[in-house]
Amino acid sequence: MVVQLHPGANGKPGTNATDPAVALYGRAARAAATQQWEVAEQGYLATLASNAKFTPAYEALIDLYRLEGRNTDAID
Repeated sequence: MVVQLHPGANGKPGTNATDPAVALYGRAARAAATQQWEVAEQGYLATLASNAKFTPAYEALIDLYRLEGRNTDAID
């Protein structure tokens, strides 16, 4: 069996431009860039609810939790 992973909008598997998670992630990232941490967290969680395979959202959420000193949440 051969499995092909097609890169998405950012070159990562599971993240293509037609996926609604891309827009959710973009809004969350903009919120994080302006230090709106709660908005960013909710955005990353919404991204993952929309597409559980959207790896960049997991990475950003972990970074956010670590930035806030929420290491236990980052591990979970």
